[in-house]
Amino acid sequence: MALSNIFTARLPYPTEKREGSPVRGATQGHAARALWATLGSLLGTAVAVSPVAAAEVLTSADPAAVRIPVLLVCAACYGFALAWAGVRIAARLAESELPELCQIALQSMA
Repeated sequence: MALSNIFTARLPYPTEKREGSPVRGATQGHAARALWATLGSLLGTAVAVSPVAAAEVLTSADPAAVRIPVLLVCAACYGFALAWAGVRIAARLAESELPELCQIALQSMA
C-alpha cells in the first residue's frame, strides 16, 4: 500500500471509465505511467518482503513454537514501519505537486 501511495504521488495519471468494464483505466497516452507504477509496486514489494523471507529461512532450524510467534510479531512491526514510512514519503512528494494532482483527479471525475 505504501508503494502505491508513492507511485500515485510520483507518477499520477488520469483515468476513465471504460465501456463494459467496472475498473477505471488510464486515459489514452498514459498507459506507460500505469505500467511503470504497477511494475514498480510489484518489484518493490518483492524487495520489501525479502528480509522477512530471509529471516524465515535463516531460522528454519529453530523450534517452530518459538520461531513462528517471533517472526509473526517482527514481520508485522516491519510491515507497519514500511507502511508508515511510505505514507510519509508519499505525502512529502505530493506536497509540491498538489495542483497537478488535483487537476488529474478532476479530469478523472469527468
